[in-house]
Amino acid sequence: MEKISLSRRQLYDLIWSEPLLMLAKKYNISDVGLRKMCVRLNIPLPEIGYWNKVKAGKKVTIKPFIEQKTGEQSVSLALRDKSLPEDELGISPELALQRKIEADPTLKLGVPTELTDPDPLILPAQRALSKVPKDYRDGDLLFSGSDALDIRVSITQVNRALLLMDTFIKVMQQRGHHFELTDRESCLVIWKSRYSITLREGTTIIPDKDSWRRPTFTPNGIFTIQFDHWGKMTMKDGQKPIEQQLAKLIARLEIKAMEERRWREENERQQAIREEKERQQRLVAERKKNELESFRTVIKNAQRWKVTETIKEYIVAVEQEALKKNGMTSELIAWLNWVKKKTDWFDPMIEAEDDWLSGIDRDSLLAPDESKQPSTTHGRSSYNEDQPVIKRGWPLLPWYLKKAV
Repeated sequence: MEKISLSRRQLYDLIWSEPLLMLAKKYNISDVGLRKMCVRLNIPLPEIGYWNKVKAGKKVTIKPFIEQKTGEQSVSLALRDKSLPEDELGISPELALQRKIEADPTLKLGVPTELTDPDPLILPAQRALSKVPKDYRDGDLLFSGSDALDIRVSITQVNRALLLMDTFIKVMQQRGHHFELTDRESCLVIWKSRYSITLREGTTIIPDKDSWRRPTFTPNGIFTIQFDHWGKMTMKDGQKPIEQQLAKLIARLEIKAMEERRWREENERQQAIREEKERQQRLVAERKKNELESFRTVIKNAQRWKVTETIKEYIVAVEQEALKKNGMTSELIAWLNWVKKKTDWFDPMIEAEDDWLSGIDRDSLLAPDESKQPSTTHGRSSYNEDQPVIKRGWPLLPWYLKKAV
């Protein structure tokens, strides 16, 4: 049942917006309850006949709102469940549903005196309760067994118990609910809520004359039907037997199941919100990761492109210097062709195939980070600069141009 919280000012605006009887149709409270609430919170109420004057278009006086800093400052009102009848104002949802069930001509709430055409669920219990054990003593309770409806009554109350359960089962099935029997329990299922059922006859304790002897337990014919699900809910014979309280019992069960369904749906809604939030967070994290990896690729490609451009300028300089000195030898030409192919392989704009470099990560040829470079002192390399430079023969002769020795 949805609830809203109203401040004193909001309650004042509500009370002066429409008659109390109309408000009672929207909220799960009677007009008398609303009036008492306003008196408690010192909220001025319209005079008798106020709304008739409004309807007639006559001049009316609206009492001003009374500010107060002490005392109760807010109230909670529950919205009336639209699925329940509004036969009378101010009654509980359970009573409203009970009256709706009682007024339904299709429901056979009356318990018959004879068991005819019993529901299949009744048959195992009927067979079990009709067999009186050899060790049965007068006053003992018979048990229907673990694979049938859980019924525990004396031999004189078997017929009554079967008639009651048969009527209850048929009405609940008419209401769209169903029953499940296992080897451990018998259950009523209402909108995914499972209630284990036990029908038991009460016993009266009769103390023994000798205080040291165990007392005697005698069946008293008082039935109690118990439903167990997140706590116990019971109904027993009182001023009226359970047979005459079936509508009340059904209403109580359905209201409880309805509340559980709303709770379950709200939990599922909140779970869906959490899962969607987590999904969005994963998407954002994945997007950030992809963005970072993509930009790292751009940086590496830019570095490779810059290195490639430098190599190309270097190749041009080598060619020009060789032409200038008339040193364009076959070895140099071969080397220039070789280095151009490697440059095309390394160039991010081309990335030509090279059988000899197949499987090599091009980015691995980039210079390592500055932090990984050898440390320097006073801006100079830590390597001994006085060490003589070893001059190597250049250009290197490719292996396929070397002459056999």
